[in-house]
Amino acid sequence: MKAQSISLNTIIVAVLALLVLIVIAVIFSGKMKIFGGESKRCANQGGTCVSDACQPNEAEVVNTDCVTPMRCCIRTDTSQRQ
Repeated sequence: MKAQSISLNTIIVAVLALLVLIVIAVIFSGKMKIFGGESKRCANQGGTCVSDACQPNEAEVVNTDCVTPMRCCIRTDTSQRQ
């Protein structure tokens, strides 16, 4: 009887698929901070923490570093920026 062997291509594909699954698991488990704390900073998004409501030409951004009851407001009309 001849021994059957797995081809090298099959092994390479299986290893790559396993690596992809591990990377996906790490990302979804929250251990890898691709979008870390710096992206949550209001200033890094071009906004300002204000205590009042946002102006009509501004949009409120949620989940930022602004301390409650402050909110992060970002200008939406870029035509008047200098």
